[in-house]
Amino acid sequence: MGFLAYLSGLAVPVRYALATFAALALLVGGWLLDAKFERSGWYAWFESKIRPFRDSAAMSLGFLAGGTVLVAAARGNLLLSSVGFSAFGVSGPVWQAGQAIIGSLLLIGLFVNFAAAGLLFLEAALLAVAGVAALPQLYWAGIAVFLFCFSRGRYSLDWFLGKPMLSSPGQRKAAYLAMRITVGTALGATALWTIPQTEHPIARTLGLAAALAVVTGFVTRVSAALLLPFVYAAVFLAHVDPLVLLPVSAVLYVLFVFGDTYHKHDEGRAN
Repeated sequence: MGFLAYLSGLAVPVRYALATFAALALLVGGWLLDAKFERSGWYAWFESKIRPFRDSAAMSLGFLAGGTVLVAAARGNLLLSSVGFSAFGVSGPVWQAGQAIIGSLLLIGLFVNFAAAGLLFLEAALLAVAGVAALPQLYWAGIAVFLFCFSRGRYSLDWFLGKPMLSSPGQRKAAYLAMRITVGTALGATALWTIPQTEHPIARTLGLAAALAVVTGFVTRVSAALLLPFVYAAVFLAHVDPLVLLPVSAVLYVLFVFGDTYHKHDEGRAN
């Protein structure tokens, strides 16, 4: 607390300069360490240990995202926005019921590809209603695309029922890439629009740097690990809905277990 109090007592330009320096150090240092790590024997060992966790990534993401969508429907909101279903007029109850069904299917892992398509439709509706103000929730689009291509997540009901994987390895790579870009964009928008620059420039700048690293596929695992406390900070510093921690934490888990080499070198096996 003493160190944080000391930082908050500095002039805004000084805090901004410190934040910029820390962000540059993070990016440059991360690049050097990542390049060295990928050439080391530790990299192959680490990949062999973390690869099995990919099998449960889609199921975990669907479970937490579905639960969040379901709770948001019960609260009367389109996803995690402030847009109520009343904005759709007399069709509002239909939208609410549809979102509840989509959340329930994702939660139990049944007909995930159809539910993911519905989730993408809900995100498109949110963008149409709220415009650029909905960019901090663009991660829903990435979640939807990822779950559509990884619909048969291991341990989900679709997996237990023996439903086939409908996507190709190349499509799953593209889906992971799309999720990474949309998640990084959403977190960058969160840093820009919801964290006050004058009050918390260090948290804001570090969040932007980590989000940029996720978008570009640069030290993805390190960035995902750093973004988790950033998201928690956004909840407490900028009064972001705490429910956002569920889907975003699941997304960051997926980014951590897949890393930045999945779409570059791996063949992308099916779950």
